[in-house]
Amino acid sequence: MRYQRSIDPRLGGLGIYLALILSMITVTYLSAEVRRVEDQSLPVMLGVTTIIFITGLLDDLYSVRAILKLGMLAACCVALAHFNIAVNRTHVVFFDWLLTLVWVVGVASSFNAIDNSDGLAGLVALISCVALFLLGWSTWQLRYSFLAMALAGGILGFLHFNMPPARMYMGDGGSFLLGFMLAILVIAIDWSDSSGKALAAGVLVLAFPVYDLTVTSILRIRHGICRTPLEVIAYSDTDHLSHRLRKMGFSQRGMLLVLCSIHAACCGLALVVVRCPPALAACGVILLLLFLTGFAIHVDRRSSTPDLWQCGAKSKTRAG
Repeated sequence: MRYQRSIDPRLGGLGIYLALILSMITVTYLSAEVRRVEDQSLPVMLGVTTIIFITGLLDDLYSVRAILKLGMLAACCVALAHFNIAVNRTHVVFFDWLLTLVWVVGVASSFNAIDNSDGLAGLVALISCVALFLLGWSTWQLRYSFLAMALAGGILGFLHFNMPPARMYMGDGGSFLLGFMLAILVIAIDWSDSSGKALAAGVLVLAFPVYDLTVTSILRIRHGICRTPLEVIAYSDTDHLSHRLRKMGFSQRGMLLVLCSIHAACCGLALVVVRCPPALAACGVILLLLFLTGFAIHVDRRSSTPDLWQCGAKSKTRAG
């Protein structure tokens, strides 16, 4: 009998990471434009990304405590801030670093949360990468546009095995990597001279993961599943927007089409916002917020039944 060793299907993130690193090493040595950049921000970004990926990979294989992962994120944010890759809003170093940490942790957590259905996290990340590439290329920020495309290439290779029915999953290593990489790309790229436009566009490029995490958290508190923000952070269940659409009768591919269309529209609006007058940009953002609020209310009314929260129902049964 021939012995065949199986590969852990949660190691899809390793392929994304290797494609990213190898592509960027090649580009760094072959592209004259990238070599002319005097600052060392790109090597630093790749270095801290390696640390983040290894942390997520160890979590997949051996389970890493949350406090250790937070510490790794904090250390990486400090390293990035030293090279001026930070949310520079308050002009006070400590508070800018703290805002950077909150942003990076929030985006990384949101990507981990949407990695709950075949193809969803990968497709959302791919759409964000395309938007970042288009902005970086059109504003001559080539090192960041190359980085976005390298990440997109790794995601495309992974999606071949992750689209439903999935044969491989990105695991915490992959979702941690994607969330961290996209979060720092958003704050590294110069979006606009207007701080308001830059803030709006940066959030819009990562709109769906942030939106899903926000809506899920609010609905958990509204329906009494969780009572405090700390409970929301620690709680995990099948009540994200992807689960809710499936409960409403959408097929797997139908759900992906709806959610990815919403995210693509948000990314498209981000590219428009940085180029249009402030008043028009504000109107576009307000209309989008109204749509997203109405969508969340509609989905909540159609899908919020007691059996939606499987973990919550089990815990209440044990308590009773």
